[in-house]
Amino acid sequence: MELIEYLKYLIEKTNEKLTRLITKYDDMSNIKLIDASRQVFDDLNLYIQLKHNQVLPRLEAVKIDGTSRKQVQESLEIDACIGYMLEKLQMIHVDEPWHEYREKLKKLKEYVDQVEAFDKSSFYPLIRDNLTNEECDDVIDRIRDEQTHEAKASVLTHSEKAN
Repeated sequence: MELIEYLKYLIEKTNEKLTRLITKYDDMSNIKLIDASRQVFDDLNLYIQLKHNQVLPRLEAVKIDGTSRKQVQESLEIDACIGYMLEKLQMIHVDEPWHEYREKLKKLKEYVDQVEAFDKSSFYPLIRDNLTNEECDDVIDRIRDEQTHEAKASVLTHSEKAN
């Protein structure tokens, strides 16, 4: 299913970016740290929003069983930890003493590792077993429509700045 492959790709690439950010932290300027962090944060927010706004309502509509509902709840709890950590990181300056920002990034990485592993073992099979190909295709179509809309808005913004 293309939806599952897209979700896997998104979380894997985001996790790679986060790993690179932590690894290269000492070699990056504050501006590069902020830019790299923003990319990771945006990607994580996108992943969580896709799950919460596009996939979960469809899973709830098919009346998943109690065990599956528990798996969804576990995934949501990890997502909430990621959301909480993202909020914390946005409140901290990258040049805080005692490397507080880097330590929070490492904690975020632990949560991202958890959600990646859990979603691969439990959440994606839940999608595969409960959503039709048509439902998954509809989610992918919505993602493409949003990306096209964002790209057009970006082009318009850039052309307005040029004028």
